[in-house]
Amino acid sequence: MTLIQAALTVPAHMLPGGIHPQATSFGFQELSKTRTAHNTPVDLVTFTFSSPKATTNEDHFDQALEHFLWHLAKGTPYQVDKSFSDPAINECQSYHYKNNALTMRRAPLCDILSTNSAY
Repeated sequence: MTLIQAALTVPAHMLPGGIHPQATSFGFQELSKTRTAHNTPVDLVTFTFSSPKATTNEDHFDQALEHFLWHLAKGTPYQVDKSFSDPAINECQSYHYKNNALTMRRAPLCDILSTNSAY
């Protein structure tokens, strides 16, 4: 199982000073940024990582993601998509705080934000 692509989605207004991740820190060679409007109260920004380095693995990506999230305000909802060489194990997980506890759902962030006006 090889991680071949990954994406991080966060509310656009939660990126302090337009901070963005570095592809190499996450084990990838390329990074694209897309801002989209959904049926949510806020626009979302998606960072898509592609062209993994030969040494890239899921643990490395997860550690870099955790480090990057320290730059965002506590409670920032986010979505992580991971694509693997075996499509049967691809993941889409969204994280948000509910009752002051971090919760995870296997649903797109735009769906969660459209049903929770106060995230």
